[in-house]
Amino acid sequence: MKVKSEYLPREIEACVIVMRDLFTYLKPYRNQIVLIGGWVPYFLLEKYAPPGIEYDRHVGSLDVDIALNAFSIPRDAYKSILEILKERGFHHRKDSLGKNIPARFLKKIAFDDGEEIEVQIDFLAPEYGGAPKKRRHQVIQDMLARKGRGTDIVFDQTEIIHLSGPISSGANIELDIKVANVTACFVMKGIALGERTSEKDAYDLYMLARYYKEGPQSVLFELKKLGSHGLMKESLRNIEEQFKEVKSIGPVSVATFMGITDKEEYDRITRDAYELLQFIIRGMKNK
Repeated sequence: MKVKSEYLPREIEACVIVMRDLFTYLKPYRNQIVLIGGWVPYFLLEKYAPPGIEYDRHVGSLDVDIALNAFSIPRDAYKSILEILKERGFHHRKDSLGKNIPARFLKKIAFDDGEEIEVQIDFLAPEYGGAPKKRRHQVIQDMLARKGRGTDIVFDQTEIIHLSGPISSGANIELDIKVANVTACFVMKGIALGERTSEKDAYDLYMLARYYKEGPQSVLFELKKLGSHGLMKESLRNIEEQFKEVKSIGPVSVATFMGITDKEEYDRITRDAYELLQFIIRGMKNK
């Protein structure tokens, strides 16, 4: 497990360059791809954190997660997604036996001082429809994308953010991309808490609750628009379980990821995380 202080600036920079590469070269599919995962809270808070407050900037992420709208991507496109990826220096990650891991890619970024950093990219697809339930992947053109629980709601729950800066070739780009909105991000992070123990997921939820627009009431306002969707219920159950008490794994994970060692600050953050998430949970119960 990496904590916030171990997210090195050069690694984060490499990740952002790869992200720009992806959305630049996959521009023909811009209406069918959405940024999800650990970068979403960063971009939402850069866009919506209220001015005039002391905002402890979100750390970002060290990998890139992309949702593919499997059922709207044309099969007969001039170039497939996989062809573009291979053409632009992306390659499959290998497992311990040397076999390609479906839906998981790597790209190496070389810096001027000779340092090279490899970034991982995961492609996810809707869980329902398409491939039979027992299958772990959806077939999209000539590649596979892993079924991701919660991904089904993403394509109707997006924001537009502006991406600018250098790509791996050194060229500067500017483009607008689709990212999961706060509702989709919150739901997917809550679902993830039920599938794995991740301090980073708890931190992402806390940061959204603390800094998105006016805070937890703004998150609650957006979540209520989705109503009693099954994925929302599942997400909230997981969050409630992990943020049940101040010393539950959720609040403790937030403080752990932030690397807080001072007892007074540790107690403040765990209390804050507990109260913010409880506010949202109670609010969703009282419709």
